[in-house]
Amino acid sequence: MSGKRGDGKDKRRADLYQSGSSEQNGNLLSIRKLSVKEASQLMGLGATSLRRLIHDGQIPVLRIGGKILLLEHDIEKFLRGCHVTLEEQGVRAPRAQALPDEVVNSPHLK
Repeated sequence: MSGKRGDGKDKRRADLYQSGSSEQNGNLLSIRKLSVKEASQLMGLGATSLRRLIHDGQIPVLRIGGKILLLEHDIEKFLRGCHVTLEEQGVRAPRAQALPDEVVNSPHLK
């Protein structure tokens, strides 16, 4: 260990930016940036859950001083990666069943 604090985080951050995940078009000034609170509301998550995802390196962020900013397209990319179908989850969708004759022929439906 070099004894420098944050060596692992700096390496992970460098890997994220080298992969191009946060610099799709190279101009960070024109990309919409959100605070943790704004992003968590947009995503339908609690701020603590979003901070955990950030800490685990699942969503790249910009750190400016003590402020954390998320880029809109990084949030979209993360959400697209979370989108799975029931089939992909191994869950079978329920099949539609015909209504019983007594329901179909009920005088309430006529």
